[in-house]
Amino acid sequence: MKAVIAALAVAAAVLGLAGGSTLLLERRLVGLTPGGVEADVISYNPFSGRLLLANLRARDGAGREVLRADSVLATASPLGLLGSTLSLGRVRVVAPHLTLRADAGFDLDDLAAGLGAAHAFFGRRRGVLPLSLDDLLVVGGSVTIDGAGEDGLPLRVRDLDVRLSRLTTARADDQDMAFAVEMAVYGTLVYITGQPRGGGYAVHVRARGLDAPALLRDFSSATVEGPAAAVAGIERGRADVDVDVLLAAGHALASGYVKLADAVATLPVPGAPRLRSTVASIAVDGFDLAAGTGRITRIDLSEPSLSLPVASAHRALVALAESVGGRPGLLVRRVAITDGALTLQGEGGVRLERLQLAAQMLERRADAPWSVSARVALGADAEVSVDGLVTRDLRSVDAITHLQRVPLAPWRALAGGWDARVSFDGRVRVVASEGETLATAVGQAQLDEVTASSAGGFSAERIALTIKRLRWPMRDVVFDRVVVTRPAFGPAALATWPASMVTNGVSVVDGEMRAEGAGRALHRVDLDLAADGVGGSARLKLSAATDSGRVDVERVVSATGAAAMAGVPLNLLAAALDEAARTPADTPSALPSAVFQP
Repeated sequence: MKAVIAALAVAAAVLGLAGGSTLLLERRLVGLTPGGVEADVISYNPFSGRLLLANLRARDGAGREVLRADSVLATASPLGLLGSTLSLGRVRVVAPHLTLRADAGFDLDDLAAGLGAAHAFFGRRRGVLPLSLDDLLVVGGSVTIDGAGEDGLPLRVRDLDVRLSRLTTARADDQDMAFAVEMAVYGTLVYITGQPRGGGYAVHVRARGLDAPALLRDFSSATVEGPAAAVAGIERGRADVDVDVLLAAGHALASGYVKLADAVATLPVPGAPRLRSTVASIAVDGFDLAAGTGRITRIDLSEPSLSLPVASAHRALVALAESVGGRPGLLVRRVAITDGALTLQGEGGVRLERLQLAAQMLERRADAPWSVSARVALGADAEVSVDGLVTRDLRSVDAITHLQRVPLAPWRALAGGWDARVSFDGRVRVVASEGETLATAVGQAQLDEVTASSAGGFSAERIALTIKRLRWPMRDVVFDRVVVTRPAFGPAALATWPASMVTNGVSVVDGEMRAEGAGRALHRVDLDLAADGVGGSARLKLSAATDSGRVDVERVVSATGAAAMAGVPLNLLAAALDEAARTPADTPSALPSAVFQP
């Protein structure tokens, strides 16, 4: 009999504990959020620890819905309900929808309530219990942050499948809590910790191999511009993330870096071209995730490739540069490109390879320019290097420029029908204003394998130029010295020579001029035009062989008017050659002096 009574007493105690734990759990659930928690079905088995909530709804203090879910299935030990820490085992939430409001300053009470940890995460009252959670599985979840997008539109996360494990919280003081969580999401493990910082809350996010396109597909907001728009256009890539996000005063400020491997992104420029990069990384400091403003400390692209149509390439590149360096409220400190490639497609297309670029914004002044150093190859033996300054509005470039055997063929629109391999060492300045572009250049240039499609034809083995002044598109050119080696041309080509000035001299070495009309052919032409610095005059020496003898000319030529102030016109050579071709074979060795008047 005593044994039976003892068994009945134990059973009564167990049933009492079960009933009391069920009531305790219901009370805790109801008081979990300021506005209470409701469920159509609350089923708890204290013997197995199985808890089922169907059609769950949680509200904030203003009565607005914070969280809803089709069902919540969890395990909770009755004894765990009595401890100082609320301990839950496995929790499975089906189709939850969490709603946050940016106008409330990213109220962390609402965030906590939505996650089911309520004030155990970020409590605002004394006596808040810490939380221990073994495992949380979210299936088909979504998050809406009202007013967080551009122009106050909502920011949304959709089709979210998340697994959280080893979630712990710890009391920081009487009002705020710290937490740490590990979750499986977007193909990898994500580690998140949070703690109070100043007047806000700091969340640290760390992940490796995150499926970036899947994450961006789940996030949607209003149209964004600048680098944020490029991020929104990511189509492929696995991301390594190490970022601190400070939630304060209605803003989410990010500091840290994101590195994307095997990246493909659609750029926010005309034509929506695709940029591919082996590795793309970005480092930020105090970057406002919603507004797209703040400080980007570095952008790195490794082996990027981009293809653009020739006709729209300039417009697309300008728009891309402006999105990086010309957006108000956004400061980009450094940009680096390693081993890049740019393909200009269409007639006259060209491929730029092995592109190396380092650009740094100089500080200390509000209008400080970019310091830029760039190298690029065009084919096997051609390359371009630029070292100089670019204004912050990207409308002016002043740089020391080196060209080595760059082909003119792809740039026929600028070259005026001339083709050659161009080498150049000097200074180039480009200024764009009100839709017009002015370029100036000073330095040493050499043109190899020269041809021209003008009447009479023209070719030369080499033309060496010392450029004293060049202004484009006005075609205002003044040379200090010109040396033309082994030219071959017809008399009609002389009329197409550029109207340029020379301040020092011109030499033609071993030239050939074909016979045409009444003129005769000139062979082995050697010509030297040396300015004497007196009123635009120069001493001309010309010797050539003809089919019937030789021509030797030595005389003084002069320019009058404005031409005399700038130097000697290059067209004097054309006039001298034309006259030598028409002179009879028995002419004296010295022709009379000539006067050139433009």
